[in-house]
Amino acid sequence: MIALLTKISGLTLARLLGALATFAITIVIARQFGTDNLAIYAVCISLANLVAVAIPLGLQSLATVEVAKLSALPDRPAIRDFIAHGRHIMARSWLLAALLTVLFVAAVFLTGQASEYTKPAAIAVLAFAPIMALNQFHGGVLIGLQKPFSGQLSDGLVRPLVALALLFAAVTVFENRSFALILTAIVTGAAVAAAIQIRALRPQMAVASEAREPSAGSRRDWSRKSRSWLGITLCWDYQIEILLLACALFAAPLEIALLHVCFRIRVLVGFGIRALYVVLQPQILQACAREDRPLTRRLIGRLNGVATAYIIAAIAGLAIAGKPLLALFDPAFGAYAQVLLVVCSAAVLRAIFGPSITVLASHERQGDILALLAVGVALSLALAFALYPALGVLGIAVAYSLSVMLAASGMWLLAKLRCDTDTAIWANGLI
Repeated sequence: MIALLTKISGLTLARLLGALATFAITIVIARQFGTDNLAIYAVCISLANLVAVAIPLGLQSLATVEVAKLSALPDRPAIRDFIAHGRHIMARSWLLAALLTVLFVAAVFLTGQASEYTKPAAIAVLAFAPIMALNQFHGGVLIGLQKPFSGQLSDGLVRPLVALALLFAAVTVFENRSFALILTAIVTGAAVAAAIQIRALRPQMAVASEAREPSAGSRRDWSRKSRSWLGITLCWDYQIEILLLACALFAAPLEIALLHVCFRIRVLVGFGIRALYVVLQPQILQACAREDRPLTRRLIGRLNGVATAYIIAAIAGLAIAGKPLLALFDPAFGAYAQVLLVVCSAAVLRAIFGPSITVLASHERQGDILALLAVGVALSLALAFALYPALGVLGIAVAYSLSVMLAASGMWLLAKLRCDTDTAIWANGLI
């Protein structure tokens, strides 16, 4: 347990530093470029992240599960084949995404429907999305290989630090506060992170360098599994981006900027739990693959105990420091501490119900996972539209939290009924 906490603490500390750098980037944009540019930044990053998720066609999420299973087998070249297959898929997908983006932008300008978001969003998709897709896929592979530091720190720490340094330099050197400076900084940071991950995977790619191309059967199997994981990743990891883009249709720029900040803090709060999952998820998947139920229960118990204690402490900290924290970005944000607490509150229930999605994935119940998550996303969008006229931005926060709670409780019930595994904190010991 001490070794586990030490590893988790190291990952969490590194991700915390990266998150602080991300917050600093947001503060610099808000203070130096204005809240209007911060709103454009929020929309562009959300859109680029969604395209980045689509480019690998779900292989980035499948990578953690598939590579963890393959690493338990003696056929190491199979991992190399999986990486090569993923890179090939991403190259083809990006070409299609670039063509569609160019055609869409041309149509928008020709019809006179362009807005302040159109041009920067298109550039972000073309320049930022493919690099982020590469980072996500390589990160999933490295986590599956139980190399969490190589998989996480390049994207979680190096990328924001490089972007922050370049943004500071741009603010110092250039008087013009154009959005191009922001975009250049974040794209360069992502490119540096991608280079580090590629270098970390060189030993793996050198295994059986004369190995054959992946068989047609393997490619079909990976494609079949990844289709569900594409939808799962969009609905699970990028629900925030989907909701933010939808709210940009009716909410004011100041409210979009506020939601962006609250959701970034929500992501920061989740770093500790994410670090815990990065360390224990491959072990749980391997235990499930070996049908070692006692070990599976022990690992789930450890994860649940640490995750629940951590998230309760984090929420308590936000209840005290939420108002001054939001005021760092804009003095007007300080009045919306309640919105921040509502956005983060759903994480408590998710921690209590445990790693149900991991257990379902190990039993290849991706279809069940996707169906429930899709219902959650649809519910969040419907509630946001319904509650906004009465509650304003607080209504959007409530919509998000209710949908996350529904997904967490539903996932727990599915794992219990379909996999005969109770992942909740009360069903598993802590040692």
